[in-house]
Amino acid sequence: MHGKVTEEMKYVADFRIASYHVDMNQRLKPSAFMDLAQEIAYLNSNAMHFGFSDLSQNNVVWVLSRMQIKFLRLPEWGEHVTLQTWYKGAMSLFCMRDFCMTDDEGNHLVEATTLWAVIDMDTRKMVRGEEMNKIISDRSVCSDSVIEEPAPKVIIPKDLATDIVVNHEVAYSDIDVVGHTNNARYLVWAMDSMDYATVAGQPLREVSINFSHETKAGDMVTITRQHDDKAYYVAGQVDGRQAFAIEMRY
Repeated sequence: MHGKVTEEMKYVADFRIASYHVDMNQRLKPSAFMDLAQEIAYLNSNAMHFGFSDLSQNNVVWVLSRMQIKFLRLPEWGEHVTLQTWYKGAMSLFCMRDFCMTDDEGNHLVEATTLWAVIDMDTRKMVRGEEMNKIISDRSVCSDSVIEEPAPKVIIPKDLATDIVVNHEVAYSDIDVVGHTNNARYLVWAMDSMDYATVAGQPLREVSINFSHETKAGDMVTITRQHDDKAYYVAGQVDGRQAFAIEMRY
């Protein structure tokens, strides 16, 4: 993926949907969108000098905290698309970033908004205040919003029956560049926990994800599933502590 920064401080990349991006219906997998979003976020932040290498010099790293994605139409294998992202500025302790995927006519295919934290790699504490101002220049901000409200907190109704789907041991294929589970893997786990006919038979319309605590290689994640007439809810716990929560609407 190659792109450029526009005058509006957006990073824009054009490409075609590849075979490894799609499912059995030849439509973009939701987790593949997360992979693409992660990559273009890296490219954008690197181009603006607050990327992975820049932050590593100060022993800090970007960590995704919340994400909301709206799938308006899943693009198909071979389709030409444009993906853009931009940094929206800070909100309390978090940094906001939006994403938008469009087709050749400019129609929105996928919209997403995210909240990120900057974490000290030794203490695992969030960087805040003046330290954040040293990392990211105000000149990098684009105030546009593809989704107006910040990514929400996932609230799982308490009165729903809970199924323990699987105990998953975090393995090699789950781990990312900073040594913990890649954010897209949580959605893979969630969709794999569903009935195959449900995920294969109808496209996902909207997903919200909260990343509460990192998981690492060897961790045993207990994955649970609940649902009502509005959504499916999938969560993961390690030693009784919630690691992630996902709300999926079909």
